[in-house]
Amino acid sequence: MIFVPVALFGVRNKPENIGLEPDGPLKHKEELKPVLGSAVVKEAEEDWTLQEAKKTCAFWAILICVGIPSMVNTGITFHILSIFGSNDLSPGVAATVLSLMAIVGIPMSFVSGFITDRVQTNYLLLAIFIIEIILLLMLLVTNNFFMATREITA
Repeated sequence: MIFVPVALFGVRNKPENIGLEPDGPLKHKEELKPVLGSAVVKEAEEDWTLQEAKKTCAFWAILICVGIPSMVNTGITFHILSIFGSNDLSPGVAATVLSLMAIVGIPMSFVSGFITDRVQTNYLLLAIFIIEIILLLMLLVTNNFFMATREITA
């Protein structure tokens, strides 16, 4: 009842629907005026097909950087009961942590968008991977409720 209206009115499928292009604000032709008689030079844009992109290292690096955190987080979500069970934590603690993951995840989506606009992507990905490694190592030794809730909400 809450999510559907938010998604219906808040989600847009294309940047053009809100006056943007995928790479920034829309540029109108009247904004491109020559300065001191010089010619207007249009930005060079290179379009690649999927087959061409798959031959580049950048494509695979980006794919890996996006895929690894998603796979790790999905694995943790699916196996949190057994992970916590091996550390002598009850299924109730696992359920609480899963609920907290959802509650913390929603506002973090907004915060991460704000951070992504201000920090270079390569540094941001490095920080995400370092934090993820630390949290995964902490998950091995989590043995009480407070440690579990701190780890997931970090």
